[in-house]
Formats: sequence, C-alpha cells, structure tokens
Amino acid sequence: MIDLRCSACADRSQFARRGADDSVTCSVASNLSHFTRIGLPRVLPRRFQLRTLLLIVLVVAVFFAWIGKDLIRSRLQRSIVESIEASGGQVFFDYQKSSSSGFTAYLRDAQPHGSRVIRALFGEDLYAKASCVVFLDPQTVDGDIARLGELPDLSEVMISGVGVTDESVQSILRIRRLRSLSLTHTSVSPQGLAGLQAARTLQHLTLAGSSATDKHLETLSEFHALDSIQVIDSPITDDGLRSLGGLHRLKRLDIYRCKTISNAGVSELGRLEDLERLHLLQSNISDASLEILVRLRRLRELRLDGKITDVGFGHLGNLQEMEYLDLHDTGVGDLSLATIARFRRLKSLDLWGTQISDEGLRLISNLPELEHLNIAFTKVTGAGLEHLADMSSLASVSVQIDHSVTLDRVKALKTKLPDCAISCWTQNPDGSQQCSRTL
Repeated sequence: MIDLRCSACADRSQFARRGADDSVTCSVASNLSHFTRIGLPRVLPRRFQLRTLLLIVLVVAVFFAWIGKDLIRSRLQRSIVESIEASGGQVFFDYQKSSSSGFTAYLRDAQPHGSRVIRALFGEDLYAKASCVVFLDPQTVDGDIARLGELPDLSEVMISGVGVTDESVQSILRIRRLRSLSLTHTSVSPQGLAGLQAARTLQHLTLAGSSATDKHLETLSEFHALDSIQVIDSPITDDGLRSLGGLHRLKRLDIYRCKTISNAGVSELGRLEDLERLHLLQSNISDASLEILVRLRRLRELRLDGKITDVGFGHLGNLQEMEYLDLHDTGVGDLSLATIARFRRLKSLDLWGTQISDEGLRLISNLPELEHLNIAFTKVTGAGLEHLADMSSLASVSVQIDHSVTLDRVKALKTKLPDCAISCWTQNPDGSQQCSRTL
C-alpha cells in the first residue's frame, strides 16, 4: 500500500505517539511530481482518453468509408465473374488492357492497381474492373451471357456459338457501357441484330462467319453511331458491302478473308469521307478499286494485298495523312515507292514479298518519321541496305538473309543504326519463313 503523504508527513507518521496533529495529509494533485519522481505511472485524464478513442474511431470510419464502396463492388463482381467463368467465359480486367499501334490486347501477367497491402487484406480484385468478356466455346448458349449486364464497367464483349440467338440481344442491351461487340458464328438473325441499334454506346462491331451475311450488313446501314466495323471470313458479296457506304461517321473498316468482294463492292466506299483506317485483305479487288480510294483524304492506315500493282497505287499519291501502310505480297515495285515517298508522315511500311529493289529504297530514304520497315523477301540486295544508313528514325527493320543479302551486310547496317532492331528472316526448304535472329 502506497502512503499518499509528503515525505515530511511520512517521517512524522512513523511515531504515532507524537499525535494526530503532527500528521499532515497531502492531496494527489499537489504531489503529482513526487509520484513521477518515485517511478509511478501517470494516469491520463479521462478527457484525453476519450478524445484519443474518438479520433481512432473516426480514422477507422473514414478508412472503411473510403474502401467500403470498392469492397462491396468487388465482392459482387467476383460472384458474377465466377458465374461467367463457370459457363466457359473468360473475363479480363481494366489493368490488363494494353493498346499499341491500333491493337488492343489483354495481358494476363499484368499487376492489379492499388496497394499490395490493401489487396492482400481485401482481395487482389479490390480495385479491378471487369472490362472485357470473351466466350470462344462454340457451345455457348443464350443463358451463358445472361448476367453480362450486371458488370457495370463492361465495355467489350466477344461471343461465339451457334446457340446464341436473338434472345441474347436483350442481354447485350443491358450492358450499359458497351463499346465493342464481336459476334462469330452465332445464330443472331438480321432482325435480331437490328435490335442493337438501341445500344447507344456501341461504337465497334465485328461480324464473323455465319454472323455476317448481306442481310446483316443491310441492317447495319441504320447504325449511324458506329465508327468501326469489321467483317471476317464471311460470304458477303458486293451488295452487302455497298450497304455500308451510307455510314458517314465510319472511321475504321476491316474486311478480312471475304473472297467474293470485288471492285464493284468497293465502289461505294468512296463515300466514307471520314474513314481513317481501311483493311482489305484476301478479297478479290484489284487496281481499279484504288481509283475509288483516292477520295478518302483522311486515310491514315491502309492494308492491301493481292492484285495491287504500281498502276493502281499511283492513284493514291494525294493521301498525305498516311501513317501506316501495308502492301505485303502485292505486285508493287519501285514506281509505288516513288508515290510513297510523298507520305511525309509515314511511320510504318510493310513491303514483304513485293517487287521493290535497291532503287526503291533510295526513293524512300528521306522519309523523316519512318520507324518500322519490312523489306524481307524482296529484290533488295545488301548494297541497297546502305540507303537506310542515315535513317535515324528507324526503330525496326526486317530483311531476309540469302545470297543477295548477307549477314555481314546486315551487321554493317546495325553499326550505323545501333538503336534499330534488325530482324533477319530465312526461308526453309518447305517454303516457310522464320525469323532466325534479331540484331
């Protein structure tokens, strides 16, 4: 028991016989310094304890208010994602999205947003937003995509499967932020497709296989909000392609492996004056189509193959906005490079398998912004590579290694362009090609 009296009083208290008058009691408040001196812990005032407790409660409340919304959203999203994956779908999140040179990819090894500590406590998907869902299984049915509208941040959907019918259109319309939709080999009819006009946020549409017929494309003639259309492996004819000529807001049009498309179908594309990107690959077009394309003054990206020659390409000299040009496996030669030399904004040029020679490289050696050049399997020789030596803007070059272009010549170019990645291609006995090394 601790005596709560001053030292003088304590001494006198040892002798009770001196009388009660000699004992002087001291208050706790007047001797607080004495208690500290003899090693007793201070007792915090109640007011201070209460303030500290309230502050801690406030900090915790603010923290959970800040994180609570994300926590609720992520848990709800998690249950929907699990349901989609159980149905054979794949879900990709916003942090996985990567866009480069007009291409979009989702990287599975990308790191989620936010603090690692917070994610470890509340889940890796705490800040992740499901932005893309893909159903590639041909057995996909309407019921599998019924819950897509419950993902509030979903913007891209790719669906494949003959079991997907017009019934799925209503499920798609419930996706509030849908920007890109791909339908491959589905059973959605032209009438069902017409219902997607109600998707006000839809900007890009891909139709592939049985999902794309002339009737489907006729329906698209009313989709005036679309700025991008892609048609792949489809039996569409010139009649179907003509239906797109009235989509004046269209900025991107890709037609891949549609063998029945000819110059007659391309004739209507000249009306698409806002078009910035056009891909016409593995179709049946020829030089006559290029006379139409000269009207597309805003074209920045063009990919052609097949029966295109210098005669047709010469019409395109006024396309001064051109930045990306792919003429692989066409019949163009040095005359076309004289035209290309006028494209002062050109950044990427693919001439794989064309008829160009050393003289053609000389013609384009003054392009100031050219970064990527593919001249593999052309008539270019090792001597012609010297025309590239002063093109400091080049970031990558592809060449073939054979009797006309030796590895030593390529190494000599590398010494003059040390920051340029040079891919060396070789041809195998079976006719296939492979990249054997990169310098």
